[in-house]
Amino acid sequence: ISYVINGVVHIIDEVLVPPTVIDLLNVRTPKYDSFIDLLDMVDKKVKLETTFNFTLFAPTNDALGQLDPALVMKLQTPEYHTHLKSIINNHIISSQEILSSDIQTGTMIVTDAGKTFTF
Repeated sequence: ISYVINGVVHIIDEVLVPPTVIDLLNVRTPKYDSFIDLLDMVDKKVKLETTFNFTLFAPTNDALGQLDPALVMKLQTPEYHTHLKSIINNHIISSQEILSSDIQTGTMIVTDAGKTFTF
């Protein structure tokens, strides 16, 4: 620690970089593993790691567990990846950082899949 006239300087041996959204989901809890796996299947994980100014509504493993298991199995096959991408895009809002405080009753958002949701 170095004290200077106008503050304190800490000399460190690494660059402080904020985590990506995937890092955050992985570090906080494993309860998003299923969603992260689905992102990997359709190459959305890379986009979310390199894109700025977006909102992601990340469903938990429990939420995904409420889907029909037969549907989940189908979505994981290559011929259904177009449908899987559409479902994932319903959870992404590009070019907007929406905070929970921004969402009121009646708030409308348009997802990357082009669907409008009203809260």
